[in-house]
Amino acid sequence: MTIIYFINILYLDDTFIGFNQYQLSINLIRLSQNVIKVPITIFDHHPSLNPDFEYPQYGSLTKGLVEDILGKDSLPVLKKNYPASGLITSQQTFNQWFVPVKGVNLGVISTLDFQKSTTDGSKYSINNDAFFPIDNMGLDSLKNESGYIYRRYADEQGNYHNYHFCLHMQSNFYYRGTESFTFKGDDDVWLFINNKLVVDLGGIHTQANQTINFKDLGLVSTENKPVKFDFFYCERHTYASEIEIETELEFLCLRKDYCGICGGSGSECCNPNVDCSDNDPCTVDACPSVSTPDITEANWKTKCVHTPITCSAPDRCHNSACSNGTCVVSDVVCPEKPCSKSYCNKDSGCGYTATECKPADKCTNAACDPSTGACKSTPISCNDNNPCTIDSCDPAVGCLFKAKCQKAGDCQKDVCSPTGECSIETIPEGQCVCDCPRTGCEDFKCNPGSKCTKTPKVYSDGNLCTKDECVPLSTNTSEPRFTPIVCAASTDPCFVSQCDPAKGCVPVPINCDDGNPCSIDTCVAGKCVNTLDTCSDGNPCTEDHCNATLGACQHTPIPCNNTDICMVGTCSSANGSCTYAPKVCPDPAGKFCEVGYCDPLAGCIFIPRKCVADNPECQKSVCNEDAKKCDETSFSPTPYKCLSTAAKAGVIGGAAIAGIVIGGAVALGLAAFGGKKGYDYWKNTQQQKMTTSNANPLYEKNPNNGENPLYTSNG
Repeated sequence: MTIIYFINILYLDDTFIGFNQYQLSINLIRLSQNVIKVPITIFDHHPSLNPDFEYPQYGSLTKGLVEDILGKDSLPVLKKNYPASGLITSQQTFNQWFVPVKGVNLGVISTLDFQKSTTDGSKYSINNDAFFPIDNMGLDSLKNESGYIYRRYADEQGNYHNYHFCLHMQSNFYYRGTESFTFKGDDDVWLFINNKLVVDLGGIHTQANQTINFKDLGLVSTENKPVKFDFFYCERHTYASEIEIETELEFLCLRKDYCGICGGSGSECCNPNVDCSDNDPCTVDACPSVSTPDITEANWKTKCVHTPITCSAPDRCHNSACSNGTCVVSDVVCPEKPCSKSYCNKDSGCGYTATECKPADKCTNAACDPSTGACKSTPISCNDNNPCTIDSCDPAVGCLFKAKCQKAGDCQKDVCSPTGECSIETIPEGQCVCDCPRTGCEDFKCNPGSKCTKTPKVYSDGNLCTKDECVPLSTNTSEPRFTPIVCAASTDPCFVSQCDPAKGCVPVPINCDDGNPCSIDTCVAGKCVNTLDTCSDGNPCTEDHCNATLGACQHTPIPCNNTDICMVGTCSSANGSCTYAPKVCPDPAGKFCEVGYCDPLAGCIFIPRKCVADNPECQKSVCNEDAKKCDETSFSPTPYKCLSTAAKAGVIGGAAIAGIVIGGAVALGLAAFGGKKGYDYWKNTQQQKMTTSNANPLYEKNPNNGENPLYTSNG
């Protein structure tokens, strides 16, 4: 019969203390073993400030207190109809558990220290049945002249502890395909993986436990994306505080926020109403984003965001602006323009009508002077550019053009040269002397037989807007008269008839210009209609609008805004909808063991490359920058499940002791008969393969001349 001894071997700074014999378990405890320190934020509460702590009664394990998905702030969301057995006063008090609230709690930055298992190199754990991480810290440390400000709680034996706190551990890990997570303790505990609730142990309760196998969560081991890990723990009542965690997870701190928290959003140390207040009621104060350039733990308060409150006006004739935190509506004051009268249209905004100036008579023009804004009269120019006319103006008629050259008498005609010089030509007698009764507005020509031919004398000023007439002065003389014509009214009410000197009477559109460059001015049934220009360019991916200042249409690309910093939006020209694709973050140049990754809060960052061993239950893989590859090595101590069948059988058989050496159990024997030297030998040979069972030092007689209880002679 083989007897297996289970021994607690105790060392303190490599000094052997002793051992105790047990028959149920093996614990190898070294205070200098490997530790993973994961940053956490602890929020110290006090029953006088939040009644959820030290509730008047004890509760019980209560599931279903929080929603299955984390809120946008990566914090648990209390269900609206949460179970009363959870002993939570209200939504308001619960919302203070995991965020800094001035006058309610105090934040303390600390770490959770995961110890590497001494019997299974793949596991890390926390085991503390008196978990009081902030004794004499936070609110319990505040004093005034009279002593401590807040009551300090003690157990039934009078031992002080800080029993009222919550903590948030936020981290990441690469899923290898074999991990699990086991928790035992009290009180409220929630674990979220990729924002989904997987451990639900709410309420004020005695020790409770839950184990999660990550292979049951639908995670993909081949995926290179880190998995988000959010652990929430609260201690809310005297007199105990217990925490036990065991897991194979290798926690990663991909980045720290300006509070010093892994993967944090800044909410652990920043209260926007306190730390970022600019005392302006017309701005919304917010904590800075963790993606803010050059932000640090020292300067983050200078990076706070102050967004002006946006007020919407009811129409284009009103303004709306924030005053003392309230949106106030006021009338739009249209800027004055010279020679224009302003008005406001609720759809199109400010418009203008031109100042109308009426001339005093037909010999003057009237127009508005932009320099004074008043009507100014100027004489009409009656120059017809004809050197052979005398130009004048009649206030009642307008411009008159009189022939410069007049006939001198019978058998003479006046001639005007191109330069305006008058001369008289004598008509030959045969063409002049005949009986030809006539007026001064008729020309005649003598024909044989004393007959004559008369033709009307024609005067023309070349202006189709005047009626050209000949006014007889005598039987031989006349003068021209040019009278402005009156155009017949247009048959289209949106047109008026005006005279063009070169074309005569033509229809001209009514002037509907309202002076607003952003309106389309048209006439309908004789009335002006001024419609706001939509400036549509036919592209659904642009925001079209008219800039009244520039007087031109502008087409601004529609931004595909997305609350997810790790998605890139593209607008479809077919329908104007935005489609989103994951942002691709480049890898760092020249680095193999770092890769680009988009953090949901910080954007593109560099994180460690994922390395997964072929047999992740028994091996770990570490990135080798020099070799540009992932190196695999066996866990040490070797997990029991990774031992050979013979080694496992060796727990009760002879040759199996060789396997137990790797697993760590043989250390008890080494310490029992070999003291610390035997233990050190085991420690130093864990990574060496034993070719035969005889390589096991427990098959050697006790070098200290003692009896090796596990030694079996071959003889």
